[in-house]
Amino acid sequence: MVIHSPYLDVLYEAQPNTKTIEIAVGDYSEKFAPLHGGIRMLCITLPDSLVGGDHEVHIRCDGDMQLAKVVSRKQRHEVLGIAEDKPAKSACLASARELPLSIQ
Repeated sequence: MVIHSPYLDVLYEAQPNTKTIEIAVGDYSEKFAPLHGGIRMLCITLPDSLVGGDHEVHIRCDGDMQLAKVVSRKQRHEVLGIAEDKPAKSACLASARELPLSIQ
């Protein structure tokens, strides 16, 4: 995967038996405690030395997990690369208008 910027997004759904998720890009790796109960996202900042390179990205866990999407953003505020996917962006904005405001 070409690493466009230091920002990497990982969309996943982890089962309760998953205690650790490891994200490895090239020689760099970092471990996280997952959130359970639906689709979640990890957003990490990679070292600048990885930006611009073509690196293997590995997502490992110690339990059951479904990986939905891994995206190297081209811009800081372009979560999951949605700016490049016009139909997905339009659908997201349309559904967001109908949701009540809530804080988690």
